[in-house]
This record gives sequence, structure tokens and C-alpha cells, in this order.
Amino acid sequence: MDRTCACLLTLALAGVGCAGEGADAGFGSPPPAAEQPTGPSGDGDGAERAIAEADIVQLDGDRLYALSEGGTLSVIDVGELGQLLLLGQTELPGVPFEMYLRGDTLLTLVDRAVTAQGSFAYGPQATDPNAGAMVLAVDVSEPERMDLGLPLSIQGAIADSRVVGDVLYLATYEDTACYGCDGEPKTLVTSFDVSDESDIREVDQLSFGSNAPDGYNLPWGSNWTRSIYVNQERLYIGGHAEIEPGQLYDNTSEPEGIIDVIDVTDPTGRMREGARIEVAGAILSRWQLDERDGILRVVSQRGAGRTGNGIGSPEVATFAVESTDTFTPLGNTSLVLPRQEGLRAVRFDDDRAYAITYNQTDPLFVIDLSEPELPVQRGELHMPGFVFHMEPFGDRVLGIGLDRDDPQGSLNVSLFDVSNPDAPTMIERIGFGPNNLWEDYQILEQVMAEDQDRIQKAFRVLSGGRIVAP
Repeated sequence: MDRTCACLLTLALAGVGCAGEGADAGFGSPPPAAEQPTGPSGDGDGAERAIAEADIVQLDGDRLYALSEGGTLSVIDVGELGQLLLLGQTELPGVPFEMYLRGDTLLTLVDRAVTAQGSFAYGPQATDPNAGAMVLAVDVSEPERMDLGLPLSIQGAIADSRVVGDVLYLATYEDTACYGCDGEPKTLVTSFDVSDESDIREVDQLSFGSNAPDGYNLPWGSNWTRSIYVNQERLYIGGHAEIEPGQLYDNTSEPEGIIDVIDVTDPTGRMREGARIEVAGAILSRWQLDERDGILRVVSQRGAGRTGNGIGSPEVATFAVESTDTFTPLGNTSLVLPRQEGLRAVRFDDDRAYAITYNQTDPLFVIDLSEPELPVQRGELHMPGFVFHMEPFGDRVLGIGLDRDDPQGSLNVSLFDVSNPDAPTMIERIGFGPNNLWEDYQILEQVMAEDQDRIQKAFRVLSGGRIVAP
């Protein structure tokens, strides 16, 4: 984004209070609103454990730790403005995914690291899609000679992770050909005790079968990848139900979406499988579900992960959370669309939800969840292109999106006024990036920095309302 664009959005955000005076809402910010700590609801003792999320960069004082897709970990001194000093760099096996900084240790997750022969693949050699993943505890106390420690090999490809307290929860996907796998497609959730970074231990593992279609749908990504949402009591894994594609158009068949729930109240990492919740459509992004004040809220659409415009209307469903084993349906409503459109993005914020659908133009819908038993569709705003990800800030919402017809650029950042839920408005939109791409899939694959589950780590709001857009 050029300087003019940054200034325009800085002015628009100046009075919003996105970050406190001198604060930085990008680095060191709390978890996204969808994963803030929740109170007890029938499981465990309600003791709070901090929730941490991994990233490809970590900032600690004057030190910046950065992963590159090429397979390197770099430590950089950023203490002096305008002068960066490389303190150390090391090569990692596989393709770096993300990392957690815990003291002098970087818990580093890497994909495509263990070959079919059991050896480690580095750099340009880490190209086998069936190679296994790995967890590394890298000692960075001396950046000039970092120690990779003893690796923990993991079958399959990494989907997502969280650290809750002293436990790392890692979701991986096994297809039929991955190294060390048993030939059955499944999602695994594995827990690791990371209380002693020098001695990481696997604690528990749960397996969830899947016959989701092996395909790619924009903008959601790979159909089989299951998104996770975590609080201190439960881990939710969303995905596709086990139904045949031909049944999608049969409204009498079972729902397409599933949410598997895991009890994670044990601070040592032991897990217990709980309920399986069925919803109208597949859960293809972490932002489609949220638990707040003992209520699970979900927005989904049948066929959204397998067809461009979905099947039927997106549905809003709420459930009372009695425990990890018991979810009681409360309310449900179907969004009224201007025409058949596919669900593209969802974001919850307190007693509201925002949903984006798309078919050449993009309506933003405001959903009132103040009465969970009676979710209500409020106002809507139509605009060109579609918003890929939203960040709520009180009565303002920021969005990063795409519009292949915008001469300013195929990507854009938008600022919305949602103070009146019945009449949301767009305050500002700034286009940037290349303007020579004519298909949405080109923009998402070649220009957008991350998928929907991770784009918030690249789309940052800094102090003073400044925006860093990928």
C-alpha cells in the first residue's frame, strides 16, 4: 500500500479507538474476539489458562524472529530505527508453518519435513506433499548458534494449532498417501505437554474420520482442511459431514456441516471426545463459529464449500452449551438474499455477527444475536467485489477484500460504519495491488497473503489506526 492510501485510512480510523494511545493492536494483541476466554459451563473448574496463537513472526523486545517458506529461521535486532542487524540464521527441515515463542525457545511447526524414507527434507528438497510434519523446540538463547533440539515427527499435514496454558494442541490431516499414515483420510488432534520446553512430550491423540471431497474451492481453500476454534474448556473442529456430493441438493438428507467438540479442561493435556453437532453447511473457516456466555453461534450454508454460489440460504444457528457433551438448539434463521449467492466470510462480535455473501456484488449482512433464541437479520450493504476477512472495532468494521474490476488494484481495504445495524455504510475503500488479474482465483492464489484461517495474522491494525495490509 502506498503512503497516500495509508494516510487515508489513518484519518478514517483516528477516532475509532482501535488501539490505545501508544498501543499496537498488531503485535502483542489479545486473541481474536472469537477466542477470548469464557466462563465455565459444565466442564472443569473454570480456571483460566492463557490462549496463544502461532505466527510466522514473533517480536520480543528488540528481537524479531522470522520464518521463511524457504526453510530458514532468522533472528534480527530491530532495536535501532532504520538499522536492522541479523543476529543469527539457521536452516530448518521441511516448510516452516508457524511458531510460538516461549522464553528462549521457539516451538516451531514445519510441514513436508519427513520423507517416505524417514529422512529429513530441507529447502528445495521439501516438495513431497506426502511427507510428514514435525514439531521442533529451537533454543534461541544464543542466536548465532541456535539448537534445533530433538524433533517430534507427526504424520500428515498441519491444519492449525493453539497453545492453551502449557499444552500445545495440533490439528493435522492424514490423506491416503502421507508418510506413516494408515491409508484412511482423517483429522488428528494431538496434545503435547510444553511446560518444559527442553522436554516436549506427546500426551494424547484423538482421531476423526472424514470423506470430505478432495478438492479446492475459493475462497475457502481445501475442502478437507478442518478449522479449529479453542477456548479454555473446549476445542471445536469444523468440517464436512460424511455425505455424498449428490445428496447436497436433497433437502431431506442430513446436514452437510459437522462440528466435533473436545474437552480440553485437563491442564496436563488429556482430551475427551464430546458432542458432534450438525449444522446446515460445512464449517470451512474458524470465523464461522463462536462461543460466548454459554451460547454457541454458527453461520453456515449448504454447498458453500463445493459450489460457487452455495445451495439455499446461509443459516444462523444458536445452541445452549450445557457441557462439552450436550448442546441444546436454541434459535435458527435463514438469511434473505437478493439472489442465490455463496457465503464468503463471517465474523462474530459480542451480540452481533457479520456475514458476507457474493455473486458479482457483495452484500454485508448484520445479524442481531442479542436474543440467542431469536437471531434477527438486520441491515445489509451492497458493494462490488467481496470482503475476504473482517475485523470488528466497536461501531466500525475493517475488511480486506478483492475486486477484479477495480482499476486501483485487485485488493482493497474497506472501513464500514455499523453503528446503525439497520443501515451499515461504507466510509472508505482503498484499492491497491496488481490490477491485471481478471479472475478471483488468481487474486486469492497469487496476491492474497494467507487463507481465511490465518489472514488476520498478516492484516494488522497498528497504533494510531495505521493498517498493514498484505
